[in-house]
Amino acid sequence: MEWRLFVPIIDESRPELQQIYSEIDHLFQQFIPDQEEESRSDSYFVTSHEFGVKYRHGKKLELKVKSKTSSSLGIELWTKSKLGKSEIDLQIDNVLDHLGRSGYQEEQAKFRSIIQRKKTVEVVKSRKVGFINPVSVEYCKLSARGQRWVSVAVESYSAEEIARFLSSHDLIHQLFALISRFYAITRPIEGRERSVHVVLGGYPFWVQYIDGSHEGSDLVHSNTILREIFSLKGLDNTIL
Repeated sequence: MEWRLFVPIIDESRPELQQIYSEIDHLFQQFIPDQEEESRSDSYFVTSHEFGVKYRHGKKLELKVKSKTSSSLGIELWTKSKLGKSEIDLQIDNVLDHLGRSGYQEEQAKFRSIIQRKKTVEVVKSRKVGFINPVSVEYCKLSARGQRWVSVAVESYSAEEIARFLSSHDLIHQLFALISRFYAITRPIEGRERSVHVVLGGYPFWVQYIDGSHEGSDLVHSNTILREIFSLKGLDNTIL
């Protein structure tokens, strides 16, 4: 099980934003200290929020499929499959077979068309992972399409353990206090729509967002869950 969000790094010339990014970085230095960073570049196919296909290190093809059964607070169940060093054209039927067995039989034609476009986003990552009993926490710095982001993930075999961690751990309390400040600082001028978003969801949705090909309903869903977490933390969710 996995819970993940992405925070955009924008306009670092503004001291108040630079301070927030610095505090986020310090927060994870505090809670998962002395962890070695892993750096790599992955090539993600632009797919849909239901599944993702990527070349890890640009070579090894991997498939990630989201279960149709979702949990609260944006916790998701993903199944990962390693497809080896193979061209995507040779693996399309295999990918569709995995998707069909995961409950996506009716979407086969749509997903085939998506994969055949071969549209990709190159993502450079620097990540570190620490264990905070009873969950694993990942902090990752990302660069893609000229944009920089940070990603935070909480993983466990148990959705209940992740939910309890999100609800009660001080790391998450402090993180969302910083995200609340980020939203307050980037509040749009009255009458305009917000153009800067924290994205809650897996890599496939974030890759779509980076590409600008995400569906509006997916962003609405992400914001709805963020509002729920803001309320859980006693934060003002109207700023979203």
